[in-house]
Amino acid sequence: MYAYLADLARWPEWTFFEALTPRPDGRWDAVVPGGGRSVVTPARPNDLGVLDHAVEVSPEVTVQVGLRVVPNQDGSEVLFTAFRVPGMSDAEWADDVAAAEKDQAELKALLEKS
Repeated sequence: MYAYLADLARWPEWTFFEALTPRPDGRWDAVVPGGGRSVVTPARPNDLGVLDHAVEVSPEVTVQVGLRVVPNQDGSEVLFTAFRVPGMSDAEWADDVAAAEKDQAELKALLEKS
């Protein structure tokens, strides 16, 4: 599962990102709903299941996202940690949490099909 999740080109299959394109510097250009753009900086490949990444929403705001694949008996768990950005309203925070929950539901459904 780590290899699948570490392939950012596949993230549009299960995340809110509509497209991700690699850059020469190891970061990825991302298109988000509504045509917005972000830059994603993923964790380096590792054997620990760490898929943490930073999402540069604007030049002033970068959101740190914790994402891990943890072995659990015959399968694994995907752990997602959302952090509230300073100045974020309650409604914006609720939208962020809802988006994260939707992404996880999409991923679960996708993996259960395979």
